[in-house]
Amino acid sequence: MEALRGSDTAFDERIHRLRPYKGQLAVAKNMRRLMHESELRESHRRNDTRVQDAYSMRCIPQVHGASRDAIDYVYDKISIEINSANDNPLIFPEDGIHLEGGNFHGQPIALAMDFLAIAFVRTRKYFLNGVLNVLVNGSLSGLPRFLTSNGGLNSGLMIATVYCRFTSFGK
Repeated sequence: MEALRGSDTAFDERIHRLRPYKGQLAVAKNMRRLMHESELRESHRRNDTRVQDAYSMRCIPQVHGASRDAIDYVYDKISIEINSANDNPLIFPEDGIHLEGGNFHGQPIALAMDFLAIAFVRTRKYFLNGVLNVLVNGSLSGLPRFLTSNGGLNSGLMIATVYCRFTSFGK
């Protein structure tokens, strides 16, 4: 946000209370904290010709917040799993019986891990395709193209953007 002279407007609490996902609210609050009294932000508060920041910057709370919520979900499932009995058979000495069941099955954790992988990949893809693209595009950021002052043999972050486009993160 600092490098791109981003606005803190998209992190205003009023916006996020209207769609009150826990993670979204937390990320927006953290962004406000990080940008609070930013000298760079203050220097662009007036006479900024841009109407609004790029989509990839404005949606940070929604994207990162959703991933935080996914991590919380997975944490809950793992907490249940590590505090559970998954032996077979299960012995109930107070009743004098043993019961065969299926608590050993990994489906609850498998689904949670798939969800976690999706959350990480989606967040990384969002950053690499969105924020990084704006950052290295000189016409959008006002910074040197690919964040290098000496283009040509020195490719700066050009390879990172190419990698993003031709990997699963860029699809």
